[in-house]
Amino acid sequence: MRYTIQHPYKAYRDGRLFGPWDQGDVVDLDDADAAWIERDSPGVFAEDVDETADQQPAPSGPPIPERQGEPIVDQGDREPPAPDYEAMDYRELQALAKQRELPASGSKDDLVARLQKADKAAAADGART
Repeated sequence: MRYTIQHPYKAYRDGRLFGPWDQGDVVDLDDADAAWIERDSPGVFAEDVDETADQQPAPSGPPIPERQGEPIVDQGDREPPAPDYEAMDYRELQALAKQRELPASGSKDDLVARLQKADKAAAADGART
């Protein structure tokens, strides 16, 4: 479904980047992702959702994954880039830790280390399956 963004938004969830989006951007999301984003940041979407989006012709050119809530995937054999936790502010790191059900206390360095450790554990779990 197509949504209009009402305020700037950017978040990571399960290794996926949503955004960065600015006010007025139009994004295509599935219902589950849209529901999660609305819970994460109430009011991020316009109240009037374009119900006719599926009937309109698709835009020309390749899709832009960041603008559609799709995972960012590098071409080739490389892994997707890890989030740049050092560039995030303390509150963003706390929110990300809470989203991933990790402790959100401690210094910025503690949060960065905790998130990086969780990323490595998740990557190791994914490699085993």
